[in-house]
Amino acid sequence: WYQRRVREAVVSTQSTGGSPLEIPLDATTNQLQVLVNALLGAEEKYQFHVNDYEITDCLRKTLVQQENDISTENAIEIRYEPQAVFRVKAVTRCTSSMPGHGEAVINLAFNNDGTQLASGSGDASVRFWDLTTESPLHVCKAHKQWVLVIAWHPASRYVASACKKGDICIWDPKSGTHIGKNPLRPQEIHQLTRLATVTLF
Repeated sequence: WYQRRVREAVVSTQSTGGSPLEIPLDATTNQLQVLVNALLGAEEKYQFHVNDYEITDCLRKTLVQQENDISTENAIEIRYEPQAVFRVKAVTRCTSSMPGHGEAVINLAFNNDGTQLASGSGDASVRFWDLTTESPLHVCKAHKQWVLVIAWHPASRYVASACKKGDICIWDPKSGTHIGKNPLRPQEIHQLTRLATVTLF
């Protein structure tokens, strides 16, 4: 009986400054979205509610949930409210650049407090940068191939770099001194490049 009663109900929403509109009970949230945007001349995302019930699929299902609260004598008010939409704009300008490497930068990593940056390049060098002054600190050369991986010690005491040839070099970021070298097989280097963090210490 309730299904028949709801089917016969006149469902209305108040448009901006106009009279109530008749809306089919099978109207979906997408259709309500198109309707409200057409009425308001906008392109926004909205949530729709009847009383305190959100319309998540179609209007009929939401009305069935409120069987005891809906009267066929009155127009049903559908409220809409804008959803929070985060619009991310593409970066259209470079705020800063630090020239130095002779080839493309392949990998880089920040230290634990974000004040220094280590970069590895196709020119087989590792470079350390002071981000406060945006200036180079050290140019470190021990690799013979592209530097594919850069990883800081958790306390920023050391930096490890790994190249395409399979060598891992350990650096002192304060002085840029080469501390040591350990060989790896090339397939192990490629596995390291797929990891978000490299634990070497």
